[in-house]
Amino acid sequence: MLKLLSAAKQPGRRTRKEMSFLRRLVCQGRALLKEYQLFGHQRCYNNGQSDWRFFKIDLNPRGKGISGGFAKRNAPSPSLSMPELSSSIARGTGNAVRSNSPASTLQWVGQEVRRIFVNNILSRVTTNEQIAKQTAQRLMYGDSRPFFALVGVSLAAGTGGMLTQESEFDNLCWEIRESMLKKQKSRVSEIIVPDGTVSVKDLKFGNLIQQGCNAAVYSAEWANNPSEDAKNEPLAVKMLFNYDIESNASTIFRAMVREIVPARHVSLNNINDLDRGIFDTVKRCPPHDNIIEITHAFVDQIPTLPGGIERYPSALPRRLNPVDGLGRNMSLFLVMKRYDCNLSEFLNSRREQLNFRARLLIFTQLLDAVAHLERNGIAHRDLKTDNVLVDLSEGEESPRIVLTDFGCCLADRSNVLKLAFRSYDTERGGNAALMAPEVSTAVPGSWKWISYEKSDVWSVGAMAYEIFGDVNPFYKSQSSEKPLDSRSYTEADLKSISGDVSATIRNLVNVLLKRNANERLSGQEAAIICHLHLWAPTTWLTRATAPDEDEIMQWLVTLTTKALCNGSEELQYRLIQNFLRRAKFREVKSAAEWIANSNNE
Repeated sequence: MLKLLSAAKQPGRRTRKEMSFLRRLVCQGRALLKEYQLFGHQRCYNNGQSDWRFFKIDLNPRGKGISGGFAKRNAPSPSLSMPELSSSIARGTGNAVRSNSPASTLQWVGQEVRRIFVNNILSRVTTNEQIAKQTAQRLMYGDSRPFFALVGVSLAAGTGGMLTQESEFDNLCWEIRESMLKKQKSRVSEIIVPDGTVSVKDLKFGNLIQQGCNAAVYSAEWANNPSEDAKNEPLAVKMLFNYDIESNASTIFRAMVREIVPARHVSLNNINDLDRGIFDTVKRCPPHDNIIEITHAFVDQIPTLPGGIERYPSALPRRLNPVDGLGRNMSLFLVMKRYDCNLSEFLNSRREQLNFRARLLIFTQLLDAVAHLERNGIAHRDLKTDNVLVDLSEGEESPRIVLTDFGCCLADRSNVLKLAFRSYDTERGGNAALMAPEVSTAVPGSWKWISYEKSDVWSVGAMAYEIFGDVNPFYKSQSSEKPLDSRSYTEADLKSISGDVSATIRNLVNVLLKRNANERLSGQEAAIICHLHLWAPTTWLTRATAPDEDEIMQWLVTLTTKALCNGSEELQYRLIQNFLRRAKFREVKSAAEWIANSNNE
């Protein structure tokens, strides 16, 4: 394999046959790297202590590593993991270990394949060699706007045969994803926080925002922060109630580790090196616009807070409530952005005012969040409108939502989206009313497992009734009708959502609530359908035949050009960018075909 790669590294122009040969080499090289990863996917130990890193290959001689969520302090960082290496090679970026190494050669081949593809496309859209050359150079250096503008104009003009192979559609979608990835990276801002570890002393607590059976949420701000911009950012601090966990940081983190799955920074000042391996058991949720960003998580002494004695007296320790206190002295604190309200409050207070598009924006964002969790092997297991927060900074017609409260999530590294179900004592999830049928009807046994691959998307389907202004059929209501039970309902028992809702969304909700998980769409598939509903031509929602490949590609390129040329941070543009960042041609085509087929039913 390595000899073939070295032989292919020759200067000069490439024919289509040679390009196909190089593409096969890249694909086989990726397979080789995956096999290599299986052997290298093991924890390394330094002096008997885990450093929580996978086997890595040094690709960054400048020493600028990629930091992880639970990375050990002072651990060597100028390295790149094998998955990152594969992605780097596919993008044609990164620094080589040495010129004659397999990684370097395969990286060069990836760059060559990309260059040939770009030149072939540009040769079909323009006859001016100077324009083609400048466009290719700007694309390689990160400015993809001229490239997509030229391709979009050519597709709109109906240039026949510009894209002739399915691989060319896939490659063009890959360029779209890369352009969105670079654009989103450029807008990431570093969160300014006090230096060192965070504790209760670093925060000024305000009023009690909300209180549940397991936690209390307070408004807050940093006590001593040199940045005026950071002071203007409203904060919320969630204090978990601790009744029976020993007042020890390691023990509390071990018992509440699922709460910090979406955390960006965890203060480990009270944890010794031997106990830090507790974070290896759970996955880390990468950042996403529709997932709550916990900026800091730390364990500290429970302080005297406003409303504590009146609202949750039994959760306080004896030192704060000598009469009725049943809680322990220490607990877990989560620092996050403060939002305006939760989704339940928002929908109930604006039942008549919200139009269909605003509700569809909420539904799409919720599916985006679930799709993001699916891609990272995480199941929330407690989806309900109370666990969705709403940001109204852009107005009520453009509500931005985030998914929160991961205390019941399944984020096991060893058994992805599956749970061994040995006895009825095993925790299935947090919300019994919106529990998917395959979970609520599961029977324990010696070799039984519960699959959560499509359980969250079923819960979103049930929540859709509330989102689109109807009564959730699985909740008790003031009507005399008995609520449906996920263990025994039939699909014929489900009523269609009333009100101003399109046929596409009604059909989508019906599919999400299928009892058989194999008949449901995934969160990713459902999210793409909603994005097509929002941004695609309206004729796609009513026509009986799906758009052809050129139509789909023309729309994707036009949407990409619009997103790249518009620097707005409005909700709709962020949604478009998130959609394009993961757009794959086959998935978009499949979603368009699903809409057309549903119109024929």
